[in-house]
Amino acid sequence: MLRWNRRLAPIAAAALLAGLLAACSTEASPTVTPTLSEPSPTSEKVALNCNLLLSDRDAAASTPPLHPIPTFVPPSGTLPSLLVEHGGQPCGWGVDSSASLQVILAIPFASEFTAAKAAAASGQAIDVPQVDAAYFEISDGMGQVQVFFGSYWIDIASPAFTTPDRAVSMSTLVVRNLRSAGG
Repeated sequence: MLRWNRRLAPIAAAALLAGLLAACSTEASPTVTPTLSEPSPTSEKVALNCNLLLSDRDAAASTPPLHPIPTFVPPSGTLPSLLVEHGGQPCGWGVDSSASLQVILAIPFASEFTAAKAAAASGQAIDVPQVDAAYFEISDGMGQVQVFFGSYWIDIASPAFTTPDRAVSMSTLVVRNLRSAGG
């Protein structure tokens, strides 16, 4: 189960802020999914305003300009949906009613954090400033970055992530926003 700390919820909200990542190759690779414990009825859900993670100004400045999708839910059976089932906060932005950028923030137990980081290491390591580790991969046309620092596990995905540069740029924005909020 994932553990959510009420004191860190506002920080987590700010962290979810940004999320465009870039793919390092055009080949699809299988995504390795870590094993997470069953959610507990006492688990706390991360609750935040997604605008704290990616401001309207930041979203409008992206190419193409994005707007928040308040009803965003990650596709079933994906790593982002697993994180949401365990209390992660889903945030999505797009150019229409479907999300073309998604950011999920999780604060798992230490053992799950370690397992997630090890599973993500099957992807390409990318250099994101001020984080412990960041990994990028493309699967089924979706570029995905997993960022790890402190107790945060951030999943950022978009079909627009076609290069590592885009992944690093968006990941850096998300981390900067989280750290600005005290994370």
